[in-house]
Amino acid sequence: MRDLLALLSPVRADSMDPNEEAAEERSHIIDGKSGCSYARLAILQWLVRLRADRDHRLYMVKDLDAEIEPFAHLVNRTPLRPRANDTPAAPEPRVRDRERERRNRGMTTTAPVNPEGPARTGRNPERGRASDSRSRSRQPPAPPPAVVPIKHTIWSIPDVVPFDVAFGTRPSEGMTTYEQRVKPSDDGLLPQLWLPVSAYVCVMIDLITCETDWEILSYALCHFPVQMSNKHLFCGPRTRSAIIRLISELCTAVYEDKLTTHIGPLATSLKATDVAGLAYHTLTTLMSYHRTFNKQLQDDLLRTFLRGLNKNTTTVKPCLQALAIAAFELQPSTTKFLGEIVDKLSQIMSNPTIAGYILELLCIIGSIPSLYANFTDDNYRRVFHVPLQYITLHNRPDSHAGPAGKESYALTQHVLILAYYQIYIWFLALKLQDRPKHIPYITRHLLLANEHYTQVDEPTEVCFDWLARFSYANAESKPRMSSLRESVLNPPGSSGEGVVASKSWVFGNSIITIKTLRHSGWLEIECRRPSGLSTFLCKLENVAALGLGEQVTGEIVEAATEAISQVQTESGSNPSNEAPVAETPNIPSGLLSPCSIAPPKEMELDPSYFALQLSPYPDIRRASLRGRLVPNDDLLGRTLRSLDRVPVMDFHKVGIIYVGPGQTHEREILANRAGSPAYTHFLDNIGRLIRLKDQKDLYTGGLDQHYDSDGKYAYAWWDVIIQMLYHTATLMPNREGDEQFAFKKLHIGNDYVRIVWNDSGKPYRFDTLATQFQYVNIVIEPHSIGTVAAFTSDAHREEFYKVILQRAPGMPEFGMIGEFKVVSAKCLPDVVRQTSMLADFFAQIYVHTQHDTTREEFITPWRARLRQIRMYKSKLPPMAVEELADGILGQEVARDFSRSY
Repeated sequence: MRDLLALLSPVRADSMDPNEEAAEERSHIIDGKSGCSYARLAILQWLVRLRADRDHRLYMVKDLDAEIEPFAHLVNRTPLRPRANDTPAAPEPRVRDRERERRNRGMTTTAPVNPEGPARTGRNPERGRASDSRSRSRQPPAPPPAVVPIKHTIWSIPDVVPFDVAFGTRPSEGMTTYEQRVKPSDDGLLPQLWLPVSAYVCVMIDLITCETDWEILSYALCHFPVQMSNKHLFCGPRTRSAIIRLISELCTAVYEDKLTTHIGPLATSLKATDVAGLAYHTLTTLMSYHRTFNKQLQDDLLRTFLRGLNKNTTTVKPCLQALAIAAFELQPSTTKFLGEIVDKLSQIMSNPTIAGYILELLCIIGSIPSLYANFTDDNYRRVFHVPLQYITLHNRPDSHAGPAGKESYALTQHVLILAYYQIYIWFLALKLQDRPKHIPYITRHLLLANEHYTQVDEPTEVCFDWLARFSYANAESKPRMSSLRESVLNPPGSSGEGVVASKSWVFGNSIITIKTLRHSGWLEIECRRPSGLSTFLCKLENVAALGLGEQVTGEIVEAATEAISQVQTESGSNPSNEAPVAETPNIPSGLLSPCSIAPPKEMELDPSYFALQLSPYPDIRRASLRGRLVPNDDLLGRTLRSLDRVPVMDFHKVGIIYVGPGQTHEREILANRAGSPAYTHFLDNIGRLIRLKDQKDLYTGGLDQHYDSDGKYAYAWWDVIIQMLYHTATLMPNREGDEQFAFKKLHIGNDYVRIVWNDSGKPYRFDTLATQFQYVNIVIEPHSIGTVAAFTSDAHREEFYKVILQRAPGMPEFGMIGEFKVVSAKCLPDVVRQTSMLADFFAQIYVHTQHDTTREEFITPWRARLRQIRMYKSKLPPMAVEELADGILGQEVARDFSRSY
């Protein structure tokens, strides 16, 4: 092993600094660096295929092409997916013959080697100085452009290795990387038992800091993220120290743009930022080792990601994804740099290709209150500026003038909805007393975004309505049936309708309905707006004790005395230790004693009474001030019923399935009634357990609410904007006779997004669950394979997990997961919840646009409610224009409130 590392290392032993931390490890490496790129590549191909299981036993993986292909694409090593700015070269004759010959020799390459050396480029070498024009000025000639030598690629995807790797190789019983249960020797290692992984990490550091061969460096950078995700391969105190140094050196090389210092000029199709993009993917994976970091190293990591936002899309995208994970995993450092992050996001928001990632990052930060606990009003304004800037850019007339097919229409709709959603969640993050301060800033920029239109568009109108709703209250978007409301509307022993009279008015984009109830003096006010439904239950306290002209007779006094005596008797039987304090009635002066008070007179109340009390009467000459009284007819009834059927929140449903050890088929997966303790712990934190039977307040995603046929319980998560229901297969019963588990699949098979907890020990295939609604799978699996006991033990609850996002073919890339991320068990529920919610947001739009083939605008529930209210207003007959008389009679129309109330 050490001999191979010596051949691979670009640094000779006699040139190493003896004071370096890894000097002892390096001293064991023989001084024999190989100068053959093919030999070094073969060694590297073998090393990057090493893996360790959860018991630290070594094994090798055979095919890495699927995992490496996204990274190799960044450096033009994927002929299956050429970069858009690349011009494919014409194949030379007999390439296949030469390729076959190289494979027989054990070499892997995709381009022929020119035996005559690199071709000459630049000016014509036959043209001498005498051929220059003498009429030119005698200024010194400009230096010729740098000559970039042609570098021959010796590896590409698909990768061919010059050695055999048996498929399904079992972990070694004798060779491991670390053994915690064995007491180490004085030097901390037993070389005869453990592979020197720390020495391998030191060679990785050498490749990053000193490598001069681009073929070797590119191959290493493409494979590092995947191999480093196998955390059990890199265990032990020495390896841990080497990992810390690796991160420090890589951060320095990326931050100071020194990653390609020793490489020389890159090919014309490559940029230094492409190489930096690979390094950022490696740093994102190395973030999963953060428990061994000190605060300074965490800050350096965040600072390096922040620096990557200054470059092009190749680096900005992985840095945004890394910052999203850092918001969960590295909260102290994220809090420290959050102000700089927000400032930088506002500067790069004009790039539409990364706008979605920026907004998703801000949505994630907005869901973690501890990150912005010290935000000032200035900080909040900068946050609001980011989505407002995108809305302005989106509404520009030339924003969609690009060539057809250049950008995904579904993704554009998704980003626009995210922009408004981000305004909502950050507005709710403000303290209630601070919200009105930000209304002028948001209002001005929303109007500026609509300056090209004669009226504000529907999403902006909905946003104004939502802001008006939550500026002065944290009330939910729909009411819940309280015990008071239940007793007033449906008192015990009552039958029939509890509403006596009802009237409705149209005010702007709202329909206000006032109902008088059967109970004397009680009213119910319903305000239906695009952003929600508000209900108020009111009691008129102006109840006359006596009717006009009525006498206080003996019968009245006797009835009142009997009523008071009954109340006192009930109070005396109170089982509590303290006697209740009776309230003294508010008796007007000049009446009799409390015992002689007459019972309240039954009150007659019309809904117009309440509306008139809140009106600006008599200054109601403008219809917009007094509202419009609408007839209580079938049209109004149908409109109100239709409005009540449109949800006032965003509903999402996501499937969750558990894949047990060794399971690969749909039937055995759906048959699971339980999962591992780690899976159960994940469920307990991804949502709240709700009772399905008679559930009326929360969205149940189509699950049975009457007979428990889909199980008694389900997991759900909600806030004031969103309700999300998880169709959890292990909570659903296995019905007798349902061998295909059709009832489970009826729900989970129709979900656009599924969370897959994969304990099978094998890769989860995208089409494992056969259904036509196959769009997004969020696969959670251990970062290292292991035995069945490892997955069923509770000892690994604080482990890390590998999260993979699988998308349907043709679906645009989105989200913070990218190719994969390694996440701690503590942060896993929050990461997966946010990912599944944003994925279902986009999946709904993707389906609505027929897989991004039609430019059909997606209508949110709030916009649908706005359209129904506007449609109802358009069907009302036009209001008659009344001519005002001269003189004092000109006030007749305004003062005759019976016309409007």
